[in-house]
Amino acid sequence: MSLNGIMSNALSALQTNTTALDVVSSNISNMNAPGYAQREARQWRQLNLGAKRIWLRYAARRVECARCGVVNEQVPWGSAAGWFSATFEETTA
Repeated sequence: MSLNGIMSNALSALQTNTTALDVVSSNISNMNAPGYAQREARQWRQLNLGAKRIWLRYAARRVECARCGVVNEQVPWGSAAGWFSATFEETTA
């Protein structure tokens, strides 16, 4: 594996851990707030970029909808129940 590949893997690991720490700190700081809901980071499989496998990671926020009340934020790249991005599903289906 080249140095560039090693650095890319290390950066990906750091970004994943940063997302996880952000979610945990948000969960801890909002624990006693009214309407508190614990967040978890999700991941969706995206199309490969050359030989590199791509995963999208995101912790959806709780948002207040005038019609539905408080719900999880919807993401434009994938469904709430799915494990694959919309692009991945359209290309491989």
